[in-house]
Amino acid sequence: MRTRLYILVLCSVIASISACNKDIQPVIPEQGNISKMNFYSTSDVLAQYKMGGIGLFVDLPVAKRNTWMPFFDLSSKPQKMEYPTVYSSVPSIVYTSFRDGIHQFQFNYMVPDTSTSLVGTIPNRMLIDTSISFDKNTTTLFYLADKPLQGEGQEPAFQLLKVPVDVSIKTDTNTVALYILHQAADVGPLRCSVVLPNGNISAGKFPQNLAYGQFTEVILLHTKDASNGLFGLRFYDALTGQELVNTATPANGGHGYILTIQGFKTDHAFKIPVSINQDKTVNYSIQTVAANLRSGVRQLW
Repeated sequence: MRTRLYILVLCSVIASISACNKDIQPVIPEQGNISKMNFYSTSDVLAQYKMGGIGLFVDLPVAKRNTWMPFFDLSSKPQKMEYPTVYSSVPSIVYTSFRDGIHQFQFNYMVPDTSTSLVGTIPNRMLIDTSISFDKNTTTLFYLADKPLQGEGQEPAFQLLKVPVDVSIKTDTNTVALYILHQAADVGPLRCSVVLPNGNISAGKFPQNLAYGQFTEVILLHTKDASNGLFGLRFYDALTGQELVNTATPANGGHGYILTIQGFKTDHAFKIPVSINQDKTVNYSIQTVAANLRSGVRQLW
């Protein structure tokens, strides 16, 4: 009798769970009307800052990954240069979600409050104030980059560059997807070539006149054109033909990457904040950012 009772109870529980499962509907944020974004600071000038940080103020986010506002901490070692912050060892980029439509983005240089120990709580200078429109289900990379120079020994200027990523691109074990972004502030238009396995240089599908702030459409590469697991790339001054950057990207089939040309071709001097007074005013010092023209590669998927 007791055994029969246990069986009846168990059947009732299973039936209840089954009924509940039928009633539960997944909740889709904003009915699926969202856009995904990643913010990354690649400014070589900001890398010289030793205090405060960059506060990113945005309107109407769907979901933040923590309770803090997006913040690039320039006083930490290493500096925090990405939002959302990547906590795992997975190399691909992490995104945060926002409702689609028009959004306002403000990047403020935030300095410490001298009465507290907080690293960046007082807005000191507006770096960027812009509005951008996003379509439903888009994925976008934002780069906080150095702006083309306005004068030596001045406070630096910055620019927000965006790259829309087509995550629907189909790649397999034999293909690699690649985007290229030009964000080297003192470099003119670039042309790019690829090194073939036989050592020949080919322009192929690569840009021949890529200006600052511009990016390519997705370039699909075949792993058979790689050497030692890499696609060798050469970047030249499109006007003079001078080789500027000799680099490579992984020939890891099935993945996507974004390659940036960044840094400065020559040395430049900027006014850099070095300390803050009790009255919240900031002291500046002229510092040189050394020539460091280079490439950077990030994995998209």
